[in-house]
Amino acid sequence: MDLYEFQPFSGGALADAGYISLVVLDDPEFVCKISESLGLIVYNKFSSLNNYIVSKLLLGKHSDVEPMFLSLSRLASNDREKAVLSATMGMFFYCEGKLDQARDMYKRANSFFEITKSHFGLSISLFYQAIMERKINRKIGKDFFQRALKEAKKATRSVELEARINNELKSYLGGG
Repeated sequence: MDLYEFQPFSGGALADAGYISLVVLDDPEFVCKISESLGLIVYNKFSSLNNYIVSKLLLGKHSDVEPMFLSLSRLASNDREKAVLSATMGMFFYCEGKLDQARDMYKRANSFFEITKSHFGLSISLFYQAIMERKINRKIGKDFFQRALKEAKKATRSVELEARINNELKSYLGGG
């Protein structure tokens, strides 16, 4: 966040702070808090708004995110961002109990990442799908975590993601 204050013309630091808070620190509440304090700045940057929506969904606060998808879709300026949007919409549909739609949206996103050989993007998408699936079926959730780990190992910048996935997989050993 200090880097963002030093360099407010770029959304990179804000997106990185969201990623670190969500994946490394498992702290979606921080992302919500900072997003709400920054207001329009977050709503004008794809990654920042996406991180905010994901954080709200992870916290079970999905009743007010639907209108945010219109803004997010307007900000999606390339195919990668459109795939991320699809995955986030998939997460929303999981929260709404619309499993077929959720899985279809994730399938679209995952297909894009597979075709473009974006191992990091695919790993993140599979990771969040695993979190959602685990609530429905622990075995399927575990399978998605394992696939996410496999992709993370192929990616060049995923040490923290690998560690997080491994922590999630350890919960299966303890039965939690």
